[in-house]
Amino acid sequence: MMRKRPKIGDICEIKTSKGFAYFQYTHKHPSYGSLIRILPGIYKERQRNFADLSQIKERFWIFFALGTACYRNIVQIVDHQNIPDFARIFPLMKIRGLGGDWWLWDGEKETKIGELPKQFLDLSYRRIANDSALINLIEDPNYPRSDPYSRQ
Repeated sequence: MMRKRPKIGDICEIKTSKGFAYFQYTHKHPSYGSLIRILPGIYKERQRNFADLSQIKERFWIFFALGTACYRNIVQIVDHQNIPDFARIFPLMKIRGLGGDWWLWDGEKETKIGELPKQFLDLSYRRIANDSALINLIEDPNYPRSDPYSRQ
């Protein structure tokens, strides 16, 4: 088992009801905390080689209390890989406003766009998840297109 204090680039494992899922810690935001990118796939067996997996485009991004989850053994740090070039830039995320309007957020600035254009359907929602919510989202093959928590 590796150390419990996460560092940017760490690959972590979380157990779901469908198997093992993996994510990479990529950014630390001053207001939202640890940003992780969920790597594709849920595996029946623990994975051992993360060099290739870490280079694949993520399913989605989400904020997660990673330090606490590591300390409580909810997730395990299993490897450390360089963050791929395409994942180094803070991702554009979507937010649904109270009136139903959509906003885009780049990690610093929110921009109101009204209706959500089709090209933004696959953007991740700006949200912080606990471990139960994270597992539910990982197990939903349609997330982030289908958002069980949105006010539609």
